[in-house]
Amino acid sequence: MYVLILLVFDIVHGQNLTVAKALYTDLINGYKKELMPMANFSEPLSIGLSIYLMSFNSFEEVDETLSVTSVVSLSWIDSSLKWDPAAYGNLTTLALDPVDIWLPPLFLLNGVKKLEPIGGDTKFHVTVDSNGEVNYSPGGVLDAKCPTDISKFPFDVQTCDLQFVPWGLTLQYVRLYPEFEHIQLQYFTSHSDWKIIDHSTYLLDIGGLGCIWANMKIKRQPLYYAVMTILPTLLFSLLNPLVFVLPVESGERVSLSITILLSYAIFLTLVSASIPTSSNPMCTLLTVMIAIIAISGLIVLGSIVSVRKKSFEIFIDIQLRDIFYNIRKSKVTRLKKMNELNTNISNDLDKETYRYAAGQSYTHIGYSTRYVGPANTLCLPNDPELSSISITSSWSLLFGTEYEKNEFAPDSADNNVPCAVCRNNHASSSIMIPGRHSCYSGWMQEYNGILASGHIGITASSYICMDTNPEYISSGEKNEDGHLFYVVGLKYGPLPCPSYHDNRRVNCVVCSKKINKN
Repeated sequence: MYVLILLVFDIVHGQNLTVAKALYTDLINGYKKELMPMANFSEPLSIGLSIYLMSFNSFEEVDETLSVTSVVSLSWIDSSLKWDPAAYGNLTTLALDPVDIWLPPLFLLNGVKKLEPIGGDTKFHVTVDSNGEVNYSPGGVLDAKCPTDISKFPFDVQTCDLQFVPWGLTLQYVRLYPEFEHIQLQYFTSHSDWKIIDHSTYLLDIGGLGCIWANMKIKRQPLYYAVMTILPTLLFSLLNPLVFVLPVESGERVSLSITILLSYAIFLTLVSASIPTSSNPMCTLLTVMIAIIAISGLIVLGSIVSVRKKSFEIFIDIQLRDIFYNIRKSKVTRLKKMNELNTNISNDLDKETYRYAAGQSYTHIGYSTRYVGPANTLCLPNDPELSSISITSSWSLLFGTEYEKNEFAPDSADNNVPCAVCRNNHASSSIMIPGRHSCYSGWMQEYNGILASGHIGITASSYICMDTNPEYISSGEKNEDGHLFYVVGLKYGPLPCPSYHDNRRVNCVVCSKKINKN
């Protein structure tokens, strides 16, 4: 037991600084870092590559750049760095300064800054195993070119690559191979705006160079943009058409549409910094926002046009109303004047609408077998003042007038024909009223007399009013049988009885009225 404990003590204390110095001296002595550590120059040096992603720094859509902090772990076999651990206190691993040994020239092919090896001037120590395996893990902030597609912003997914290449060493000298199929994320710190949804590594031959491509798919977290950009945009798009809900009479349609347009313009100014500006492809959200502001401008124009149209319609309505009012007023005035002008002979006549039309019988035939007698039609009042004198002759008779056929109106045949006499208040009037010997109220009597006409069987004539006290020329007593007057008598039938009696002499009166200056 004692011997075993002593052996272990010797093993532990054998790996001291003196042993490490001795090992370092033996390894570096005669080592040529300018030469590639290839045991067989007929075969390329195999270098394993692993990518460890530390953090996601930023993604610039406009510059199309991806910034990440990453470490690239390289491992290869250097035959010049092998040793027997037993000869060096069982020391199996040694950390060396990278300036002492050969390092592969690894570059970021799609970098956006100066072309330099990964890690730059920063020293990253190298660990060497006793079997000659060298592990070198340079790293830093890597800025790579990444073509962007922001057409679906803010719900976009971007695909970016980190392209690692041993610049200057073709496949004849170096063969890179990925040690893992995926980018390693065990040291990764998540980002608030972007989420990695896929990460893989694969080998690619570009121009005789063996490249390792680290592919990442990153998805934007859209909540902030949805709340600050999309929702206000939708709100503005809903507010725009509501302008036309306001009645034109309110007077607020144009002001509201202009207010919405200016508000949206200010909103675009505020959010423009957060919306990616790219021409190919164009951001769909930006296109929608431009379309909305264009529609807002059209709505302002439409509001102005609608208000103008409504104002014009109101103006036309007022003009038409005034025209129709004036027409109606003119019509009413004309009707009023016509009513004033077309007054009846008197108030009594206005009350007595129906009168009786009368004239000569159509069956009277004269001595020469022609229809003769008075030819004109008279309008008899319904309140006659008849003479008490009867006549025995039938030389001139007055008959009531009837409709002969139904052609004037339905069921008009054999019915009495009414009549009315009217006067114009703005003109002097005179009238002969048959069947009366006095004038109606408001009329001045010129004279009254007896209704007379020619013989019913001799020749055509007219009814006249012969003065009650006619004058005559005494020298004309000789009977020449020229133009003769006969007293007119009544013949009831169509004329109502007892107002009109058969074979009574018909009175008449001539009345006049001056112009009504009122």
